[in-house]
Amino acid sequence: MAKKGTVIKPKSKVIITKGPLERLVADGWELDEELKTITGFNWVIDLIDHFSKFIMSIPIKNNIANNFYFV
Repeated sequence: MAKKGTVIKPKSKVIITKGPLERLVADGWELDEELKTITGFNWVIDLIDHFSKFIMSIPIKNNIANNFYFV
């Protein structure tokens, strides 16, 4: 008879934010060639606010780090 395995309980961490724009999740994706020629943009950065679930999509021309600034 096989021994019964032990149950492993995962440690889940609850992320608590006290207000908007305190924690953001970012993702970047490259546009396909047709959209690049139509719009002139090569990449899109998506930002999601953890508190309000507000989504911001920002088109950018290239993925060089010094171009990522917000006013």
